[in-house]
Amino acid sequence: MTKRWSVSPVSLLILAAVFFVATEAESQSQGITAEELATRANIVAIGTVRSMQSEWSSDRTKIVTKVTIAVDQYLKGSQQDRTLTITVPGGEVDGAGELYSHVARFRQNEEVVVFAERDAGGTLRVTGGEQGKLSLTTERFSGKRVVGEGELLEVFSTRVRGAVRNAQ
Repeated sequence: MTKRWSVSPVSLLILAAVFFVATEAESQSQGITAEELATRANIVAIGTVRSMQSEWSSDRTKIVTKVTIAVDQYLKGSQQDRTLTITVPGGEVDGAGELYSHVARFRQNEEVVVFAERDAGGTLRVTGGEQGKLSLTTERFSGKRVVGEGELLEVFSTRVRGAVRNAQ
């Protein structure tokens, strides 16, 4: 069965605008460091993606996906919540899909480090776009967990905690 995506003219304009702005911003920036992300974020958490549910926004003008993460460890923020729900733009609902560039993308059962901040309505969003979510992997021979391009999780965690301490 082939999936058919339909995109409204308004969504197409939004996508074009987002792509243009994101492309311009990307071409001018050199990236955000983990320390900068940690300072801006309300929460920095390590965990596993347990579910992803796409739905229309309350005004039905765009599709968003709610990503639920089972938290193993907090590097910043709430220590009590064992799950976080983060809202990201895009997704698919009833055959209609929206895809945004420079947005964090999650996969079911993916282990991640996520930097998140609350918007004016209290919804958690990824801080720093696609840079605010890092995948975790396990080194084949040592069995140690690594972040992104190969930094040991324990070293990364120490750096982030240090940045959080220094910012307070």
